Amino acid sequence: MPPRRAPAGLLLPPPPVGWQHTPAGRAWAISHNHAPPPTAPIWTLVEALADRGITAYPEVCIERARGLAGKRWDLCMPAAELLVEVQGGVWVGGKHGTGAGIVKDHSKANLAARFGWRCMYLVPRDLTAKGGAPALAQVLAVLGMEG
Repeated sequence: MPPRRAPAGLLLPPPPVGWQHTPAGRAWAISHNHAPPPTAPIWTLVEALADRGITAYPEVCIERARGLAGKRWDLCMPAAELLVEVQGGVWVGGKHGTGAGIVKDHSKANLAARFGWRCMYLVPRDLTAKGGAPALAQVLAVLGMEG
């Protein structure tokens, strides 16, 4: 399956093919298996980060050889070793808001952290309110680039 493309006008490096490694050697790859296409608010955040020199990729899998196969993250910033998950449906009984979904998300984050990744969570409102400013502010704060 060909990689999903960013909206026209968004200038990003081409998505890497196959497994890549962060500066510390942590594995990651663009997910092409049954992943929904990234939403417009995700692309807005990717673009805002790119404007600040931060490369972020949507729909990424990490560490396939270490029990994380099939564990997708909504956004990955490989150089910062930061993963972002958007907790969709928490207010309407979506998969992230059920007991089983919460346990699954915690397990995924704990396993990623065990292998050196930083993990953070956003809710859809962070991406849609004020043009995504709340999401951008939170990511920049985690990266130590507040402002």
